[in-house]
Amino acid sequence: EAELETEMGKLRHMILENLRHNRLMGASSPTDAPKIPSLSANHAYAVISLDAENDLVTFRDPHGQTFRPKGEPGLTNGYEVKNGFFQAPLADMVKFMSSFVFEQATPRKSAPTKKVAMLVRHS
Repeated sequence: EAELETEMGKLRHMILENLRHNRLMGASSPTDAPKIPSLSANHAYAVISLDAENDLVTFRDPHGQTFRPKGEPGLTNGYEVKNGFFQAPLADMVKFMSSFVFEQATPRKSAPTKKVAMLVRHS
C-alpha cells in the first residue's frame, strides 16, 4: 500500500509538471490487462489532465467511442466515455495501466528534438 501511494505521488507530480509546460503525455495498458468494459488491453491513451482535488485523470482513447457503464463506474463496470474522453481515479489507473510516458524538454544545443520519460508499473 505504501509503495502504491509513493507511485501515485510521483505520477501526480509528473502529470502536473507536464501540464504546466504543455507537454504531451500518454498511458498504455498491457496485453494481459484485466477485462474492463470501456478500456482495451494492449492499447495507448492520451493523458489530457488531472483534477488534483478529486484525483481524477482525464484520458482520451484515440478510437473515439462512447460508452455508458451498466452500474457504478469503476474497474468492474468501466467508465463513462464520450467521444473517446473519460475520467478515472488515479488509484484505478495505476492498477490498469502498465506505463505512463511524458514528453521532456531537451537543451537547444543540438537539433530541437524531444525525449520521453517513462514510468512503468511492475506487478
